Amino acid sequence: MAGETLNPIGFLLIVVMSILTFALPRHQAFIPLLVTAVFMPLGQMLVVAGLNLHLFRLLLLVGIVRVAARGELQTLRFITLDKIFIAWVAVSVVFGTLAEPSSDLFIARAGDAYNAAMTYFFLRCLMQEWDDVLLAMRTLAVCAVPLACLLLF
Repeated sequence: MAGETLNPIGFLLIVVMSILTFALPRHQAFIPLLVTAVFMPLGQMLVVAGLNLHLFRLLLLVGIVRVAARGELQTLRFITLDKIFIAWVAVSVVFGTLAEPSSDLFIARAGDAYNAAMTYFFLRCLMQEWDDVLLAMRTLAVCAVPLACLLLF
């Protein structure tokens, strides 16, 4: 499949974004994930044992390792919304798979669950103040300008 290759630009981008995820201070460490989500095509992935490891998923893994390694996970206090979110993710996997049961569909739903849960908890650990949310919005706004220009062509 054509989507199973990772071109040198994609590889370089994921390496740079991984380094930035570890190097930036807590209140900015989510910026590489946002930039990657906006600009990295889903076709850039590694396929390991039949699993599609999109670069976004790899960067999420780097982010979770960062949070655990720096002890930022300890600042997370579970609230009711977290429990509701976890239940929603679990129900989505179960009922999403039961709609048309197959191992391929289960793997796809599990990948979606990984994306949702890891993004949610990574951002929950890093975005602790209102200024962090504003920085995320500013980052997305800045990313929207070149993306809009690219979409014109």
